[in-house]
Amino acid sequence: MPDSEILKTFDEKRGELKPYGLTCEIWRPQLMPKIDRHNEIELNYIPEGSITYFFPTGKVTVPPRKMALF
Repeated sequence: MPDSEILKTFDEKRGELKPYGLTCEIWRPQLMPKIDRHNEIELNYIPEGSITYFFPTGKVTVPPRKMALF
């Protein structure tokens, strides 16, 4: 199966607070052009590299082989 069928990317046309539902997905890392807000719990696992989240209170970098819970 090609990567394009497996890896999800951010949809900037997605409505604010639109639910994702219960899913398990693999996303292609990229800068998000707008804030992603939803009312669900989000659990992110970072297998390699790192990811930085920007919040109003500051930024948080999650290192490889760690999880982030929102």
